[in-house]
Amino acid sequence: MGVFAKAYQSQLESLEKETNPKILDYWARRPSGYPKRNYIIAQNPHTSKKTLHKLSKSCITSIRVAVAMNPNTSRRTLHKLSKDNDTEVKIFVARNPNTSRKTLHYLAKYAITDVRVQVAKNNNISFRTWNLLLNNWDYRVITAALKHPKSQDYAKRIKPSKF
Repeated sequence: MGVFAKAYQSQLESLEKETNPKILDYWARRPSGYPKRNYIIAQNPHTSKKTLHKLSKSCITSIRVAVAMNPNTSRRTLHKLSKDNDTEVKIFVARNPNTSRKTLHYLAKYAITDVRVQVAKNNNISFRTWNLLLNNWDYRVITAALKHPKSQDYAKRIKPSKF
């Protein structure tokens, strides 16, 4: 491994352990032909919401996925990412505990089953979203909704239909 490669590897290792949001923001703003640096910054839970929002605009899917996974990502950024063209990004938005109920309801209407299953597993879903997921045609979505921690409470709110 060359001198430059060793220095770059050392920089990446230090960014993984970095806890100062200002330093992470500094490195995210610097131009780089190496997307791995921004991927590591997007994964770091100490990265600021502002920097994560900037990184969410990346053309590289893995960076947007890392932003969607980050527990520090703002609800606004997660809502923006919920409209991403890549299904993998939507799946990780649905998994994020910070995703708002409004965004989860939006994702519950999405055609891809894997996204709806992740919505059903998120503890933030509302009764309205849970009910929407129960009226789904895919058994995996229904099963995930029935396993939701609030499903017993939500089931009590269902009004019996008149035949």
